[in-house]
Amino acid sequence: MNINNQQVNEFENKLKLLNKKVLKFMEIKSIAESVSGKLSPVKIIDTLIEKEKLKVIELNLGVRKEKRFVIEKPDPFELALLLRSGSYFTHQTALYLNGLLVKKPKIIYVNSEQPAKPHYDGELEQDNIDNAFRAHQRQSKSLVKYNGKEIRLLNGMNTKQLGMIKTQKADGTTLYYTDLERTLIDITVRPGYSGGPNEVLNAYKGSSTRLSLPKLMEYLRTLDYKYPYHQAIGFYLEQTEKFSEVDLLPLKQLGLNYDFYLSHAMKKTKFNNKWRLYYPEDLPTTN
Repeated sequence: MNINNQQVNEFENKLKLLNKKVLKFMEIKSIAESVSGKLSPVKIIDTLIEKEKLKVIELNLGVRKEKRFVIEKPDPFELALLLRSGSYFTHQTALYLNGLLVKKPKIIYVNSEQPAKPHYDGELEQDNIDNAFRAHQRQSKSLVKYNGKEIRLLNGMNTKQLGMIKTQKADGTTLYYTDLERTLIDITVRPGYSGGPNEVLNAYKGSSTRLSLPKLMEYLRTLDYKYPYHQAIGFYLEQTEKFSEVDLLPLKQLGLNYDFYLSHAMKKTKFNNKWRLYYPEDLPTTN
């Protein structure tokens, strides 16, 4: 069945009422079926693509692929937040939005939290830590490529959006991203999403005069990680040479009970006795 201009206009008007810029096929199908003449969803999609009012993107979820239909040409940052409800920018993208990177990163990291899970209560063992960090950091396989950018979709642990802030760009676009202290914790936990330990160290140095240690400690206690990431955080903070022994004492009081690692799968390492921490041999340290 051919589609006339009146039907296209009717479809577009109903589409605008949804006030959405990213749709799934079933949403388009539902609108098409409500239009007089009951349009073919495939034909209406083809027509709108031809008229450059609709663009198709592929969401690669690793084990499967899904299509999304984009209208009104949102920029990559806006699109990233539209792919999953309740999501926010994190890791390297949050570094940029917190003013710690000059250039926009090529990869956009956006996090959608998992449902709450039971907390891990088992005792850590050194062998388990060694084995976990001998392997490479797990990387999310969920991604979208759009307008020259790669959008990585992360499924982080449930934090009830701890430390998330909201700002509005000059063009009216609303951005949600982690604040400075939460971002520093996140990039310590997953340096692979942040450019690696060297870039993480640069972020700590660049933010040392404006970060709040009490807030960072509050976040750490709330997050209550299984692994002793506070040892890595203490190491990074010490390397900035902006904090005293007294400043860093609360981190030490969380415990120095294990040998820990600054990153996964490090080949050549050195060991910092003070924080019981292995770090890359080529990391520019002060001591």
